Amino acid sequence: MNHNHNYRNNIIYQPELSGIIFFAPNTKKYIFNICRTIWNKIYRKELILKSIEYIGEEYYFNNNLIVADDTILNIINFHFAKNYSNIKIGGYLYNVRPSSMSNGFISIKHRIRQNISYFLYFKLLYKYIKDFDKDRNFLYNEINTDKIRIIEFKKLHINDYLEKVKLFLYEVKNDNKSSELLKNLMNKLLLKLN
Repeated sequence: MNHNHNYRNNIIYQPELSGIIFFAPNTKKYIFNICRTIWNKIYRKELILKSIEYIGEEYYFNNNLIVADDTILNIINFHFAKNYSNIKIGGYLYNVRPSSMSNGFISIKHRIRQNISYFLYFKLLYKYIKDFDKDRNFLYNEINTDKIRIIEFKKLHINDYLEKVKLFLYEVKNDNKSSELLKNLMNKLLLKLN
């Protein structure tokens, strides 16, 4: 399978590069896209190390960041990279297994680990958005796409994380750069968790 996109330019530079993976090619239409993952990408070692350093030990050594870990690394890579281009040769392939951590709902324990991992992803994405003054609606679209991950904290009785999730939602809601859309979503999620 060929996984290339028809961007207007063969090489994408900053500042466009750091936000391009949130949108459909050549549009400003937000899209939940597999291109946000690190699959099929080639990076210089120095860039990966810089991104890992930014992510920091709190997340890097967290055994619960096991879903979307490559996605957040790729988002940060796209921020630190100088340019991006598609190459039309095969490379890394990802095998989707029915029982992998990112696919399927095998058990309650499995779902709990998925939800904690998504929460950590949302939290790290928000840190990145704040640190580099990115559009808060990137976070809105990510959480809105997977809001069940937040809602299930109460349903699955993930009590050791429930208060952390609520504090995170309050922080985003009270961010003066959050859009009304994002604030409303945070309110709805908080109501479901209380």
